[in-house]
Amino acid sequence: MSELPVPLQHLEKKKFCVVLRCESRVFAEPAKSYALPEVDTEDGPMMFVIGSEFAPTSSGRLSANFLIIYTELRALTLKDANLAAQKAATIIISYLAFVHNAFIEAPLRWFTYQSESSSDWRRVTQIDYETSGPKLTRYTVQFKHDLSCRFVHAFGRNLNRNDAHKFVRSLDLYCHALANWDHFHALHAAQLLFMAAEPLTGIALRGHLEEVHKTKEELFEPFLNRELETAAAIPNAATKEDKETILAIYKRVGVPGAIYNSAWNKFSAEIRRKTIFVDSPTTHDILNKATNGFEHGYDHISKTLKLVLPHLDKAAACVRTWISKQCISDVGLVSDLLADDIKMPISLNRFELLVDAEFLSESEHHPTRNCWSAPFEVVPVMELSGSVGLNVKSSVLHSVAVRVLGSTVRFPLITYADETRYMNEVMEKFYGFKMGDG
Repeated sequence: MSELPVPLQHLEKKKFCVVLRCESRVFAEPAKSYALPEVDTEDGPMMFVIGSEFAPTSSGRLSANFLIIYTELRALTLKDANLAAQKAATIIISYLAFVHNAFIEAPLRWFTYQSESSSDWRRVTQIDYETSGPKLTRYTVQFKHDLSCRFVHAFGRNLNRNDAHKFVRSLDLYCHALANWDHFHALHAAQLLFMAAEPLTGIALRGHLEEVHKTKEELFEPFLNRELETAAAIPNAATKEDKETILAIYKRVGVPGAIYNSAWNKFSAEIRRKTIFVDSPTTHDILNKATNGFEHGYDHISKTLKLVLPHLDKAAACVRTWISKQCISDVGLVSDLLADDIKMPISLNRFELLVDAEFLSESEHHPTRNCWSAPFEVVPVMELSGSVGLNVKSSVLHSVAVRVLGSTVRFPLITYADETRYMNEVMEKFYGFKMGDG
């Protein structure tokens, strides 16, 4: 007679170690690891440890390659352990990205194994992904252990469960904006910042009502009355008597949904302007206009880009500041989160490795083997002074004489506004137009 299977709830949970890694602009010191405070998750308490993996660059210099995050937990199966760790680690990584104001990609599982001692064979699984490899020429920020611990411990402690979930979603959207923090993805960054602000409108409204000592109905009524004066509510050809009749019907049976929703959207926008974007209401209006035009396709992309670029820095500052102040009751921690060294998002714009040279050849052909072969192999190197220099090696044909006049690394400017000004100067000088023209 065969044995009946043991119900899952009666199986003994095993101990697993799950290691995840993510491409990151945040790195920990080599050979060091940092424990974060224990957090409550759907699958029980978990504690995560942070470290960095370093690898040689093309010049042989070590550079941070991945941020490593691992945890130990008890689960029935290896699959259950992976799912639980991945869910919790994704939230922790969004916390760290927000704290450092820098891109960290969603964690990908690297390897998992059963970690408690046993005389039996134990499972271990590993997944690797192709990556672009470590680089010297990129902006990074060093992992701030104390600030990270304080944030993980304090985030959302003053919020109810529903509000906390909304802030986690908005924080995640803010971190997705950080993943698009370069000129080629500026429109996506703008959309994501506005999407991060919109779900918080209800929370912002509650706080605003407490501040002005009025009810929601009192504040909304003027917006609804203005909407009832529009052609959408009262046809242009309506007589005075028609208008009075229509308004009387609205009062008796209610305002049509389209009219009410239009008034509510304008009211919500005004609430965001007075709360989340209080430091720059114009930035809210620009993002609102730009994202609507981009999403619904009635504005040209170049026009939308020109509109948002000067305002993205301020948009990030408004959203980050408001989330910090609402989710953290510790004034000192809020101040540290808004400190100058992490005040601006880390730029993902690419560094430019520039070579200026001359060549001498009687042939009209390309100076290299073909037009798919660049004249120089350019490798960034770390100088003794700590600055980044270039090692330039010629790849031109032996029959061609060449002399290098100079080489340099151009570091992208930190803010969108400054980098846009620089790029406009270059484009106008060489191509006769600016970003967003056309």
